[in-house]
Amino acid sequence: MADSRKRVFAVILSLILILVCMPLMPGRAAHGMTDFELDRTSVTFGKGSDDNELINITQTSCNIDPETARVDDESIATVQAYSDCMYVYPKGIGKTTLHVTGLSGEEKTIPIEVTGSFFEWRLKQDTYINNCWYGTKKLYVTSHTGAKGIVKIGKDKYKFTIGSKGYKKVKLKRVYKLNTKVYLTIKAYGYTYKETLKLKSHTDVSYAKASKKKIVIETYNVHKGDIVKFTYKGKTYSKKITKNKDTKSYNVTIRPKKPLTKNASVTFTIVNKDKKTLFKLKTKLVNWIYIEEDEGGGD
Repeated sequence: MADSRKRVFAVILSLILILVCMPLMPGRAAHGMTDFELDRTSVTFGKGSDDNELINITQTSCNIDPETARVDDESIATVQAYSDCMYVYPKGIGKTTLHVTGLSGEEKTIPIEVTGSFFEWRLKQDTYINNCWYGTKKLYVTSHTGAKGIVKIGKDKYKFTIGSKGYKKVKLKRVYKLNTKVYLTIKAYGYTYKETLKLKSHTDVSYAKASKKKIVIETYNVHKGDIVKFTYKGKTYSKKITKNKDTKSYNVTIRPKKPLTKNASVTFTIVNKDKKTLFKLKTKLVNWIYIEEDEGGGD
């Protein structure tokens, strides 16, 4: 009787071991793997396209094997792959193919086309000039790496090539007059983009702090030869700027002959060396900061 019980127990134990080991047998994992599916079957870069396109796996797909993602011609496009998505980046005009394999072992091929209209569009969208204002001695032109350009101001021409940082500093020979036109021409990918701007004023009074005896005026972006004026009770007080403060703040202190009052009507004016107005504001001191006690401040 005891032997028969041992045999029954041995059979039951064997069945349990078979059931436990079955998922580990060859072929089980592959049989249970989901299919490899992507949400896009092709990618085209044209007018209005972003500077990259996203390809995702579907909700029921297995993950991507990122190490398998490659593009036949990386001079046309490149790919950055992750387990659940891929980013495609355009590099040049033409057609190529993206290859990628899922964890299921299934390979997908995605046709990629980069059109000339894409680069014409992006050249327009990505090209611009910073520091384009009166008083500047340098411009910063942002565009695509390798693009060649010319800036023309008056009779002066400045040639440049956009470097790997995506911008180029263009040093100017002189300070040009207010509202002088700036002509930009830039070429890349066989396309040309042109833009015309003006050297407008970017100078202002950003802050003022007054007491009875003085007012400290914080100016922004003033340049050598500019004159800061403060008008109070019919009298105008002036301070001349002796150094360029491009893109910087600069404090000017004025001590009126008559005591300042909180509700006083005042005028802030900044003119350049050609007596052209760069900034003008009529206001009341109550709209700024007024303090009863005299505090420090200076030029």
